[in-house]
Amino acid sequence: KNFNHSKRKYEIKDFFDKIDSANKAYIFGFLWADGHLSMISRKQHKLKSVRCILNSKDRDVLEFICSIIGGVIFDSSVFDKRTKKYYDRSTWIMNSKIVVDNLKSLNFRKNLKFVSSKFHIDFLRGLIDGDGTFGYYDNDIKIKITSSYEDDFEYLSVVSLLKDKFTINKYEGKRGKSTNLVINGSNVDKLKLLSVIYSNGFSMARKCDKLKKITEEFNNRPIKYKK
Repeated sequence: KNFNHSKRKYEIKDFFDKIDSANKAYIFGFLWADGHLSMISRKQHKLKSVRCILNSKDRDVLEFICSIIGGVIFDSSVFDKRTKKYYDRSTWIMNSKIVVDNLKSLNFRKNLKFVSSKFHIDFLRGLIDGDGTFGYYDNDIKIKITSSYEDDFEYLSVVSLLKDKFTINKYEGKRGKSTNLVINGSNVDKLKLLSVIYSNGFSMARKCDKLKKITEEFNNRPIKYKK
């Protein structure tokens, strides 16, 4: 579907000039992971745009973003030639030079200089909701964040929550087009970390459900005792 970007038909609720709430820190982290800043050319002018495209099953995140800073959501279906199936997707978009310039001035995808330490947990939750995965496999809780191949994850060095009981390993993705960060530590500490990150504030419903399942599986695991 082709979208008409020439005229704004929605309200901008917040121009994102500062990160002064947990909700905005979450959105900053989520857009850091899954957002796209772009320039849309038109005959008489150019529009700066920020957008995010998700599977429609995660539409709740886009609705949350809309409720905080505005924008509009479009729903569409995309045909995947590889699987020969149609997939429903939802696109949140905001055309605003001010919002895009403000995101850049907040060091978007550079560092967390403008994110207060009290909002680091919310940023991290948004980042994991966008580009993170976690699970319980082979008696091990795994936490991974995936990003572009040039990302060194240096911006996470200021997050005290990741310093105390964890080591961070970075490695190149299988196809050499991405960088993965793996958080290592004891299973108990990793589960506590996820529990703290997802204890308060908005989060993706699917990720919350997954954490509940992992917690239940881990707590009910068979305990092996040495003789």
